[in-house]
Amino acid sequence: MRNVGRKLLLIMAVIVLFWANQASAATIAGLYNTGVDNSGNVLAVGSQDNHYVLTSYNVTSYFSDFVSPVQSTVVPYPTAWVIPSQDSQWIGPQSHASGLTCDPVGVYTYTLTFYLKGLDSTTASISGKWATDNSAVLLLNGHTIATKIGEYGYSSLADFSQTGSYFVKGNNTLEFIVTNLDNGNNGNPSGLLVTGLTGSTSSVPLPAAVWLLGSGLLGLVGVRRKSSK
Repeated sequence: MRNVGRKLLLIMAVIVLFWANQASAATIAGLYNTGVDNSGNVLAVGSQDNHYVLTSYNVTSYFSDFVSPVQSTVVPYPTAWVIPSQDSQWIGPQSHASGLTCDPVGVYTYTLTFYLKGLDSTTASISGKWATDNSAVLLLNGHTIATKIGEYGYSSLADFSQTGSYFVKGNNTLEFIVTNLDNGNNGNPSGLLVTGLTGSTSSVPLPAAVWLLGSGLLGLVGVRRKSSK
């Protein structure tokens, strides 16, 4: 009977080790660079970005043809803006497929939603680079984790990262709140560029089913020992 008990304990140990190995490779789904499709391929100028949703805007429009933005779109960029990498594109509040146009002065909020289903939110980590026109604040679930101060946020990429704090189980949101400043012409191009965005967790909680299986195996060992006595 002792051999049976040892075998059952060995099975349980193998299962636990399997899940531990799975934990080391856990990645966060739903993180995308700006201006790409679901496979990470860059979109054409004028295409909608279905990942970064323009959830709010507070602007003073000086343009009669300004259409209230619903979804962010891929936009061409002025020469002063940093050149995007091959895995990202600049996005903005209007479709500029026909060329650069002015965006109203004001604040635009681009929201990216990602998920931590079955992952340990306390060990979650994300990192990336961003550029904005003009200044911006980055929020994770309503908490500030990065800022780009000043009117020249578009001229270079800046790193951002967050580990552990502010992540929650299930749905999480990154809000890129971009302020388009008045350059004296009552409007100018505004945009957001996010590249190299990745995320991972260092552990995955052991599923309840594994604990139940382990408890059952240990209980079975106890029953067999009593029977042998």
